[in-house]
Parts: sequence; C-alpha cells; structure tokens
Amino acid sequence: MSPKISFRCGFTLIEILIVILIIAIVSGIVAPVAYKGVEGFKRLIRRAETANRVRMEKFFEFISDSRCTEDNGSFVCGKIRYEIK
Repeated sequence: MSPKISFRCGFTLIEILIVILIIAIVSGIVAPVAYKGVEGFKRLIRRAETANRVRMEKFFEFISDSRCTEDNGSFVCGKIRYEIK
C-alpha cells in the first residue's frame, strides 16, 4: 500500500484575516500622509490661481488706461503692443 500524500489547497481563514489586518494597518498609516500631500497640492494651485488673477486684473487695469487704444485685436499702450489671442 502506498503512503497517502495530501495536498493543501487555498488559504486558511486565519491567514486571510492576518493579511486583511496588515493591509488595514498600512492604509491607516499611508492615508493621512497622502491626504496631507493632496491638501498641499490644492493649496499650491489656489495660490497660483490667485497670483494669476491679480496679474490679469493689473493687466486689464493697465490696458483700460486712457493712453491705451485697441488696434485689430491687440492693445497699444504707449510704444508697447499687447497681442490678445
């Protein structure tokens, strides 16, 4: 009679629970760090948008000056011509 050879297929419930626990711990550590990075990026975008808005307001204030005239889709202020695309 030949000896019985048993093969183990699959994972036990304990092994699956341990893997889920490890994933939960790692995500608990990584998620706050990633969230801070996203918030920092959003803050950077808001700062750039504000700076761009201020520049555009100054530009339109400059071209609305009485010395500026419109010429074929561009503005001429003194000796400087601004092309608007």
